[in-house]
Amino acid sequence: MIYIPCYNVLTLPDVSCYFRLDYLNAMSDQPVKAGDKVLFLMLNSEKSEHEDIKAEDILPIAVRGVVESIDDQWALVHTTNRVNLDSVQIEGGNFRLEMRMRPDIDDLDPDEKQERFQKMRSAMLQAFQGAQWMQGERSYMLRWKNMNEIVTFTSALLKISNEEKYEILKEDSIARRTELMEKAF
Repeated sequence: MIYIPCYNVLTLPDVSCYFRLDYLNAMSDQPVKAGDKVLFLMLNSEKSEHEDIKAEDILPIAVRGVVESIDDQWALVHTTNRVNLDSVQIEGGNFRLEMRMRPDIDDLDPDEKQERFQKMRSAMLQAFQGAQWMQGERSYMLRWKNMNEIVTFTSALLKISNEEKYEILKEDSIARRTELMEKAF
């Protein structure tokens, strides 16, 4: 399994994202291949590149994903679901985790979910209209397929704390999680 520690960014389920293959290989103990499992671990404090991560640095909910494909120097990772970390042990940089799937409460009508996603994406595109960097990003943003992708890809820009980002991840109700994501914008 490939472990990716994250601080002050939010990774949510049902997101497809490209990673440089050399980055993923550096996070793994063997060459990465399609089908490999990935676990995004949310940290409670920032760590330098050379600072060891301890079990107490990892928050108790993570996001699991899978490497769907590898193309040249890029790997496509798709996040699948949230997991509860019941036990975390780290020894010499090696992770031993016990985890179980954390179910979502699907309490938001699919049509309303899609409508709220479209509204958020439109507001975001309008807010950044005219920004020089936006020229190349607009087509990328138009490919986003759900609110989880918007929040995941822009989470570093959100003016909310790491703790508030974790509250979004922790929320089981999709309706309530959607409200929290909307408030974050």
